[in-house]
Amino acid sequence: MNDDTSWLITFRDSDDSKPFNLVIDPWLCGDQYTLTRWFQGGVHLVEPCFPSLPALEREHGDISAILCSIGLTDHTHPNTIFTSRPSVPVFGSKTALSVVDGLHHFHHPAVETRSWDGVQGKPSPDTLRSLIEAAGWEGVEQYDLFDRVSALYIPLSRSKGFLMGATIITFATEDRDDPKIYSIIYTPHGSSVATLQATVDSLNTLPHHECLAIISNFDLVHTPPFGLAQPGKENGLTLVKLLNPKFWLRTHDGRKEAKNFIGFMTTKKYEVDDIRKEIEGETEVVVLESGESQRLL
Repeated sequence: MNDDTSWLITFRDSDDSKPFNLVIDPWLCGDQYTLTRWFQGGVHLVEPCFPSLPALEREHGDISAILCSIGLTDHTHPNTIFTSRPSVPVFGSKTALSVVDGLHHFHHPAVETRSWDGVQGKPSPDTLRSLIEAAGWEGVEQYDLFDRVSALYIPLSRSKGFLMGATIITFATEDRDDPKIYSIIYTPHGSSVATLQATVDSLNTLPHHECLAIISNFDLVHTPPFGLAQPGKENGLTLVKLLNPKFWLRTHDGRKEAKNFIGFMTTKKYEVDDIRKEIEGETEVVVLESGESQRLL
């Protein structure tokens, strides 16, 4: 939605059925900064296709849920999120939840997407309904399709960092005779090989599973003095080899003006043709401009 890493993903059983509109990492209005304005800031060079979340709803219907991957403001943008209806459920990582709850805008506290460390418990995603029930929400029966959409966050293995990781999003069909589970892997800052393998192990526990898409970046980005911010092409190629998705959708390589102390980044850019030359299998590589869409199934 913004030539960067804001997404609207719509799940439905058929063209005539009620949609489940999941908004991911919305940043649609204004600039963003990290910690303080002098430390890091950014502004879109390409206008988002919607100026606010209500504007999105006027065209695509009600937002069912918002998912924020990490607590940096290009992923969890306070001014954009504040435009949401207060009744919309918000899910995300611990760092994202602290930003959302600090707004004191929503009827319910934001709900943490379970984070799997690769050791404890099972790696299968939790349904959004089970997450809000565990959080003690009342009236959960009003949230249609929340029992069929699931999410799980797998952070960078054995690291204190929070940029790299993978969010697994799944949708279960209603077909009793031929049930299927479709997944989308969202990893805007890439993942370690161990994290990617954990992702695969998680998806292999699901019956009748098909990976529809990975949403990952192409460009290799270093941010002095903190090091690697996006591992880029090679990381995505590893994920494609492991999961064989139908699509690889480019994300977080958008045109932004970086400002202030941490605005100096070293980037090695790759174009879509560079990626297609190295793809193994039948995965289709897609670059969407702000406002464009791709049907996955």
